[in-house]
Amino acid sequence: MIWTYTQAAGIITTVCVYEDLLFSVSFNKFFRCYTRQDHKLKALYYGADRGLVTQMTVIDDKIITGNRNGIVEVIPINRDKETMCQFEGCCHVFGIKPHLLSHVMSDHVTPDTKMFRCLWRGCKDWLSTKEGHQEAEEHMKLHIFT
Repeated sequence: MIWTYTQAAGIITTVCVYEDLLFSVSFNKFFRCYTRQDHKLKALYYGADRGLVTQMTVIDDKIITGNRNGIVEVIPINRDKETMCQFEGCCHVFGIKPHLLSHVMSDHVTPDTKMFRCLWRGCKDWLSTKEGHQEAEEHMKLHIFT
């Protein structure tokens, strides 16, 4: 055995090598991109429809994913523009900013909360999701896209 990648949780459904990258898809909603030279996790991505990816391939710097609901998504590989989640205690790095926004909204923002402090590094704002998540999502977009 040359190397073992162990960071994925659950069943691996697809492994794909593309140039200097190795991609793996597992049942935990993320798929991972590793550098083949140093075997380090480079970035996380969400697959088709942000759900369980059943198939994946990489062609011409584009990741193509499909799921069991028949949704296919094409995602660009941004080799030099990975974006780290800045929430306290989180170390996830995403290959594209919309996937970081999905992660923040699903894993860090609690729905139906009257008031909570934004835990994005350096932010002191207070937000509410009591009347829906629009205010929180707009706030997070400012952190991620500006």
